[in-house]
Amino acid sequence: MKALNLKSQAGFNLPEMLVATIIAGILGMLAYSVFGNSSSGVRAKTLYDAAQKITTSWTTIVQQTGVPVSVASTPLVAAGNTALDAVMVGNNPAGLILSNYATTMSLIGIKPMSNMAVITTTPAVGTAGAYTIDGFPVTLTSSVVNGQRLLNVVFASVPADVVQAIYTSHANVAGTPFDSTTAVSSGHVQYTAAATDGTMTLTLQFNP
Repeated sequence: MKALNLKSQAGFNLPEMLVATIIAGILGMLAYSVFGNSSSGVRAKTLYDAAQKITTSWTTIVQQTGVPVSVASTPLVAAGNTALDAVMVGNNPAGLILSNYATTMSLIGIKPMSNMAVITTTPAVGTAGAYTIDGFPVTLTSSVVNGQRLLNVVFASVPADVVQAIYTSHANVAGTPFDSTTAVSSGHVQYTAAATDGTMTLTLQFNP
């Protein structure tokens, strides 16, 4: 009987496995440099996910506290503070959330978004904070469209390629191609015409 060649059927030896691991690591780093931090798609996802979380947080606050959906002059917070302050930092500092809502807010269980956003101006009681997501200033507004109150998460100074990635993935205007030179002022994904530096103001509109 012919003996089996066990060596030829064996798996990789240790040196071969090390070489394969090193090559895989190099290929992984090359792929990350192309599609990682430099990818407009990754930045687009970061902004969109943050907008969804802001909207969900405010909607939950509205449902649990009974305050109006409108974020303008919301009775939830001290005069001078904003709905976005409540979403980003909660009742910190104490007194930012008015006392008649503070207990309910503490029981809702919404985690402040300070881990996702960068606080560029720390809010104080009576003074609104300022925040960025992935380096882009973010604000929260509301508007009425066809009798329905909608929430608008607005990002400033967003590169056109990032806006295009979001528009392509999430716009609800079928058959309308992205055009950075022409503003879009209705629908789920809205934007201004690109400025001379190629950046745009991006608005993501949600139905709470």
